[in-house]
Amino acid sequence: MTGFEAFWNGWACHRKNIMVIVCGSSSLWMLTNLVNNHGGLYGRITYEMKIRPFSLGECEKYFRSENILMSRYDITAAYMAVGGISYYLRYFDRELSLSGNIDRMFFAEAAPLKDEFDRMFSALFRDAEDMKLIVKALAGKSIGLTRAELIEVTGIPDSGDLSKKLRALLAGDFIITYSSFGDSKRHTRYKLFDPYCIFYLRVIDASRKERNTDWISMESSYQVTAWRDLAFDNVCWNHMGKIKDALGIGGVSTKESLWSERGCENEDDTQTDLVIERKDNVVHLCEMKFLSDEFEADRDYHLALERRKNLLSGSVSRKAAIHNTLITACGLKKTQHFSDFVHVLTLDDLF
Repeated sequence: MTGFEAFWNGWACHRKNIMVIVCGSSSLWMLTNLVNNHGGLYGRITYEMKIRPFSLGECEKYFRSENILMSRYDITAAYMAVGGISYYLRYFDRELSLSGNIDRMFFAEAAPLKDEFDRMFSALFRDAEDMKLIVKALAGKSIGLTRAELIEVTGIPDSGDLSKKLRALLAGDFIITYSSFGDSKRHTRYKLFDPYCIFYLRVIDASRKERNTDWISMESSYQVTAWRDLAFDNVCWNHMGKIKDALGIGGVSTKESLWSERGCENEDDTQTDLVIERKDNVVHLCEMKFLSDEFEADRDYHLALERRKNLLSGSVSRKAAIHNTLITACGLKKTQHFSDFVHVLTLDDLF
């Protein structure tokens, strides 16, 4: 870096026909050494652009450009497994179904992505083993972990080095931070957010321990069902702008969080994976369901929604209205309790 600083300041910056473009997956290196440089490169950056993964709509456009015919349900399932990373999407074969593609990419003898987890961390991070330890700890908890809980689970000392590791994972979009609804920033939680890492650790790694050799035999397992619930929650968080547009609040200031409440004696804990708090005194209590058919709200679900709404009402302003909001793949079946939901969003809204 010292040599590059001397080259740039002493010679290159005086010429109009030289442009230096730095790009790559190691976001923290660029932020530390270039963007936030306090030495000879301070203030030299002309422009910075964060290249984000494809959205669902962009994945659909990509598949169409490659003549890969997939329904929006299958595109969402593919996104849940590998995210919007074009490097991974290029492995999809137009002659195979989604299940056939997952088999070929993760379970076949020469599957290109079955060892990607270890290769990726070794390529991106000098201290790859500690990084994987942090990610694996977060994968085991859908609501994430506080810093203290993370230290206890991983055994990594509480130090500036841990802070640096967490910043690197945040910069690379592997994890996010959030505070639970109604909680203070002192209780910030770290949550695994990378779709591929979640799929690999929750499904692929688990399948090896149980010696499952193909995706077809696993699709209806409890592990895959639990993974789908978590992965679809992340899809919704990744498409918050689309959700706000569909609710007609694209221009309204909002705060998004997760909310959980420990149950009293003889009562179960309750959790909602997305709460959208609006400045105009409306709180959306969001339910997210990735189902292949319309969602049906029965009497038990109605009672659970009522209990959740009553619990949440104690944490919001008396002026605020709580709107039960359903985000699901195929819509809501019109049964006795369908009116419990003020808003219903489908995959089309996320695209």
